[in-house]
Parts: sequence; C-alpha cells; structure tokens
Amino acid sequence: MKQNVSEDIEKAYPEAYRLARKFHDAYEAVAPQFGYTTRPETIIFDPASPNGRTMAHVCFHIVQDELEKERERIRENLPKHTYHASECSNILVVPLAQINELLSSNE
Repeated sequence: MKQNVSEDIEKAYPEAYRLARKFHDAYEAVAPQFGYTTRPETIIFDPASPNGRTMAHVCFHIVQDELEKERERIRENLPKHTYHASECSNILVVPLAQINELLSSNE
C-alpha cells in the first residue's frame, strides 16, 4: 500500500522539511507585524502542498550550500600532509598549548 505523499516527502528530506516547517511557523508568527495576511490555504504548513514542497526544496538547497561552505572551510584548515594509518602508531598527540609552553620555557 502506497504511503501518504506527505510522509514520502518528509522521509526523503526530513531536515529540509523540519527547517521549512520552522520557517513557516516563524513566518506566520511575524507576518501580521509587517502587514502581511497569509492566504487561508497556506496558514497551516502542508508538506505535500506546492507551497510546502517549494519551501522544503529551497531549505534543502540552502542547507546543502551552507554545508559545502563549511566543508571547504574545514578542508582549508586541515594540515597539508595526510598520514597513512601505518604512520600514525608512533605519533604522540600533544595539545598545541602544551607545545607552545614547552617551546617558550626552553628559550
């Protein structure tokens, strides 16, 4: 038996729909303060409606874009040398602050 379209959409991109629902609820809460009156058919968030699907699609792309920017920022800050797992058995991990303290005490 085929599930409800709404359930299928929410399962496919749950975070996008969670964000779209939060955006919708916040938007509805402040819209009257800006003189906006919502159309009656969109007052309640419906993930299966064209409006709900559009909002989730936009949220999905925004989140993907932000994630890619964060991944790139992390990649740029990673050390340039990568180690093979066999090289790591003899590596001692020491916090940078401790290394700086040792270096400054030897001066």
